[in-house]
Amino acid sequence: MKKILLLSLFICSLVMPVSAQPFALAINNVDGSPFTCNLLDDLGIYKRLRVQATQNASNATWEFPALCSFPGNVWRPYTAGTLPIPFNTTIPPVPNTAAALYNSGNGGASGNLSPVTLGNYYTFNVQNIFTPTGSPFIGVLETATFPVSIPNVTQNPVSNAVGENVPVTVSITTSAAPVENVFVRYTTDNFVSTRIVQATFTGNNGTADIPGFPLGTAVKYYVYSSPKSKTLIDSEATLFGEIVHDMSTLDWNTNISQNYSYVVTTVLPVNLLAFNGTKQQDANIITWKADCTSGTFIQVTLEKRHENNDYKPIFQANIQAQNCSLPFSYSDVKAETGANYYRLKYLDERGRILYSRVIILLNKTDGIILTKIAPNPITDNSTLELVSAKAQNIMLMIVDQKGAIVIQKNYRLVSGLNRIPIDGKSLSGGLYIMKAIAADGNVAVLKIMKP
Repeated sequence: MKKILLLSLFICSLVMPVSAQPFALAINNVDGSPFTCNLLDDLGIYKRLRVQATQNASNATWEFPALCSFPGNVWRPYTAGTLPIPFNTTIPPVPNTAAALYNSGNGGASGNLSPVTLGNYYTFNVQNIFTPTGSPFIGVLETATFPVSIPNVTQNPVSNAVGENVPVTVSITTSAAPVENVFVRYTTDNFVSTRIVQATFTGNNGTADIPGFPLGTAVKYYVYSSPKSKTLIDSEATLFGEIVHDMSTLDWNTNISQNYSYVVTTVLPVNLLAFNGTKQQDANIITWKADCTSGTFIQVTLEKRHENNDYKPIFQANIQAQNCSLPFSYSDVKAETGANYYRLKYLDERGRILYSRVIILLNKTDGIILTKIAPNPITDNSTLELVSAKAQNIMLMIVDQKGAIVIQKNYRLVSGLNRIPIDGKSLSGGLYIMKAIAADGNVAVLKIMKP
C-alpha cells in the first residue's frame, strides 16, 4: 500500500545507520563527470531517484550505497563484468545477474548500465528491505521526456451497484496523451493481490473502469504511470509478485497519502443459487441457477477464457425476470486443452452487472497446472492455486538455485481447483522453483521469490 513518509533529513540520518538498507544512488558517467552520489527519496515501500543524463555514455555504472560515504555496505553485483542492467525491466535480487545484492564493507563490483542517452530521464526504483543482509528488487526506467505528473483523480459513483464498473478519471499535466502509460491499480484484499487497468486518454484526461464486485466488497486503488506496457507488467507480476508495480512506477497519485477506496453498497436483484462445472469426455458442462427478485429483464452471459487470455462470451440469453430461476445448462464442446476459466455475467434493465465466481476446468485426461501463488514474493501466509485434471496425490517440492530440496510435502488433490497454504518462513531470500509431481507422472513448475 502506498504511503508517503514525510521524514526530515535529520531523522533519516538517525535511521540509516541502524537499518541495513540502501539510502543513496551512486552513478558514473550519467549526470556528472564522471561520478555523482545522492540520497534516494523514501516513498514508504520503496525508494526512488530520478536523474537526467548530461552525456551519451556506454560505460555508465551504478550502485546503491548505504550512504554517500565509502567504504561501507553497498548493494550491487557480487562480481565484475555482469551484463548491463536493462531499462524498463524489473530486476530480482538473483546472484550472477545485474542485481542489487548486499555486499558488506564495499565488496562486490559496480553494476553496468545499458547505454544512456543525453537528455533522457532515468528513474531508479529500489525496494525497501528490512533484513540485515537482504537484497532488494530494483528497476531503472528510461523516458525521453520528463514524466507526466498526475494531479487529479476522480471516481464516479463513490458507491456503486453490485457488479457495476466504476469509472476513474485521471488528469495529467500535458495536453496530449502521455508518452508513458497510466494505470489504475486496484485490490479487494488490501493489496495482497492486485490487478491493473489502463487509462485511455483524450487530451489531458483519461478514464479507466474498475470492474464490478459483489455486495459488501471493499475496493482500494491508486493511479500510477509507467513507460512499460500492461502486458509486460502483468507478465513480470506473475513471476515476481506485487513489488513489480512499484518497480515500474514513474509517478503516482493517492488520496492524500492514502489509497482511494469505496465499498459496493447497492444490491443487484439477482441471487446466484448455483454455479457448477463438470468435465466430460466430449465437452465441459456448465450449469447454473439464479433467483431474480425484482425487475423485468435480465441478460445472462457465460464467459470463458483459456490460460492467460481475456474472457469472451460463449453463450448469451435474454430472459424475463420471472424465468430467471429456471435451471440452465451449457455444453462447451470447444474447450481448449489446458485450463478453461468460466464465469457468469448478469445484466439487468438498469445496466447493472453481477459477476459470478470463477470455475476452472482442466481439459485433459491427466495433468496438473500451477496457476499462481499469492502473494509472490512469498510470505508466511502465501497460497498456491493449482488445477488437477483428476483426484490424485502429488508431491510438492521447493528447490533452491543449487538444486537442493528445501521443502517437500505430499498432498491429496481434488479434480479442478485446489488451494494449498505455503509457509515461506523457513526460506532464505532468493529465487526458487516450486515443483509439483503428480502420481500419474505429470510435472508442473512455478518460479517463486522470497525477499
